[in-house]
Amino acid sequence: MKHTGERPFACECGKSFTHVWLLNKHQQIHTRERPYPAECGKSFTQLQILNRHLLTHNGQRPFQCSYCEKSFTQLASLTRHERIHTGERPYLCTTCDKTFLTHGELSRHQRSHSNFRPFSCSQCPKSFKTKRAQSEHLNTHTGERPFACTRCGKRFAKSTSLVRHNLTHTGERPHQCSQCGKTFLTSGERFRCSSDLNICLFCKKSFSTSTRLKRHMRTHMEKGSRSKMEVIREKTSK
Repeated sequence: MKHTGERPFACECGKSFTHVWLLNKHQQIHTRERPYPAECGKSFTQLQILNRHLLTHNGQRPFQCSYCEKSFTQLASLTRHERIHTGERPYLCTTCDKTFLTHGELSRHQRSHSNFRPFSCSQCPKSFKTKRAQSEHLNTHTGERPFACTRCGKRFAKSTSLVRHNLTHTGERPHQCSQCGKTFLTSGERFRCSSDLNICLFCKKSFSTSTRLKRHMRTHMEKGSRSKMEVIREKTSK
């Protein structure tokens, strides 16, 4: 089936596989089943993952980096690490042409182009694109605040909240409006500033960049709104 491309074993989340055992392995992500326990208390979905984890207990790190002194418990970790030295980013997003070090990074990124949210909260109807976002959201229900500021001791439920908070100590304002040059603490503030400068004269929608505004304006042109160009000329000439 690998040669034909046929994937007859489908999961309810939309993914499909060439063999039933691959489907069963994948479905453990949804069921959270971890049948392989270690003595340290951790448990794993697969025996091979457990075996790799056990190497961290006995200190074996047989895979040595060719460029630095770091060593790893598994070959895949070494391969990913060495890409930092070589600059190789072999995984390409076909939607936006961004490249990534690992297939996992690519998969997480590709969810930003879709509305697929496979990770549901067990406490409320919300769902999320990544496991990390789901876990951090659960902290808002449990009251857990595991992310602590090293400068003032404040704690946060989400890592992104800690990152934003740290900017108040450093004074850094990393998000710059491409239209007016102003800088902001958060991307949301920057977006609102850009949106104020890119408003459609047809329907009053706002956009973060002039490129997105122009793309949107074409939809009005295609719908027969060419006569409204006279309105645009009048407003822009004033």
